[in-house]
Amino acid sequence: MDPNNTEQIENQESASEVDPWEAAFAALEPKSEESSEADSSDTGDTGNSSSDSKESDGQEVSNPDENGNSDSNENDAGGLDLDAGDDREEGGNAFADRKGITEEQIRQYKTESSERIRNQAIDEIAKEFMKRDEVRKHNGTLGATINDPDICKRDEDGVPRFYNPDTGREFTGDNPRRQAQEWVDDYNAELARVFNDACGKYERYLTDQNAPRLAVLEFAPKYEALDPIRKGMLDNVLEDYELKDGSGKVFGYSCDLDKALALVERQVEMIRSYAKQRKTESKTIDDKPKGPALDMKTSSGAVPSGGGAAPKSLAEAMERLQDEQLSKLKK
Repeated sequence: MDPNNTEQIENQESASEVDPWEAAFAALEPKSEESSEADSSDTGDTGNSSSDSKESDGQEVSNPDENGNSDSNENDAGGLDLDAGDDREEGGNAFADRKGITEEQIRQYKTESSERIRNQAIDEIAKEFMKRDEVRKHNGTLGATINDPDICKRDEDGVPRFYNPDTGREFTGDNPRRQAQEWVDDYNAELARVFNDACGKYERYLTDQNAPRLAVLEFAPKYEALDPIRKGMLDNVLEDYELKDGSGKVFGYSCDLDKALALVERQVEMIRSYAKQRKTESKTIDDKPKGPALDMKTSSGAVPSGGGAAPKSLAEAMERLQDEQLSKLKK
């Protein structure tokens, strides 16, 4: 046999004995600082995403759809490009375009998105109130004025007379104008209360809708620090919780990202424990004798005293015992 072929077969046999769980366990072990530095230098990622940043266009934001997405380009808010693609070949997750996000950019996004959401809530609620006939308005401004036609009416001589819109009766006190103004002030105060309450509720709704985007931004540094195996495991966990906009692009997830990562870490620990157990069991099996001892003591009775040298193998010992049994039978 060719000695080269013999060496090749031995290499193949040793390669086939590699435990896939042991390999997975090794891949999940933390990298050394030197390898981590080498990996970071190979990526060439400077962590600066400002070149891809966009400024907020300041356009009015319309009503969000069922996924909380606005018709306007709200992804430009905060100077960050939040339009994450859903191309599976590119990773297909909401973290695809989040590399190099800095803490300063996240703080800027939170501030600007908060202001944008507040302005959007005010604009949308104001539009809704303006549509309602029961809400008083004047020249595009919400609220009552003392000059509203059902409050101030002039007689034939042009003298203003003031009426209570609730009852239709004229104010007849010492100062009807003052009474009419008090009614207007009370109405506007109640309208402001209702308006502000509606704005607050809608602002909280918009904030909740934007929360998945913000969560992705805040979690992006943790995601980028993961090894490929953990990233893949986390992607599999998050796949069932994807939130997509009208164009089908993933912008966030309907779950707690930290809890999802904790689940992955528990799975990793299970793999580690299983790999260690397999390794221990394999070592225990290797330590056990592969077969009976080759050397047998003459004092054990296997070979009668004076019967010659001890057998060199189990087969030789068995052959001697058989010969002795046959010899006894012949006597």
